[in-house]
Amino acid sequence: MNEAGYKFIKTAPNEYEFYTVFGAAYKVSFDAASMYFKTEHPVKDFIFSADIQLLYPGLYNHYDYVIGITIAEIFFHFFESDKRNIIFYICDPSDGKMAARNRKFDFLFRNFGNSNFKKLIVEINMKEIAVQADFIFEKNNVFAYDLPIIIDEAKDNLSK
Repeated sequence: MNEAGYKFIKTAPNEYEFYTVFGAAYKVSFDAASMYFKTEHPVKDFIFSADIQLLYPGLYNHYDYVIGITIAEIFFHFFESDKRNIIFYICDPSDGKMAARNRKFDFLFRNFGNSNFKKLIVEINMKEIAVQADFIFEKNNVFAYDLPIIIDEAKDNLSK
């Protein structure tokens, strides 16, 4: 683990930080998303939203491909920590950067996801805007067959 990316550290349960050679600092966290799912199915306790934050931009505004590698390694580490984990990602439209976030997340999955992972894409209508929600999980996840049903049940709640 962490062979090609920057060294990351676990700063709290489900929270990681790393620092680039250009002085930038990032935090990747996985927060419980059970509030979006009203089901009593145990899968809801293993669904986490992914959040990637730039804590400090560093001294230089420089493209650094190792950041994407490091984020992918943190995702792999998160899945390895519990095979039941599911990442739930909504591209927030409030700041107008939804399309850019969606492209980055797709790029991350396309380039670093492997045949062991599955991605479900769900469109959620929120008032006057359609938002894309992605669910990523390992194919051998014990909840793999239950997840589409739970997502359909949760769509109404997510749209509110």
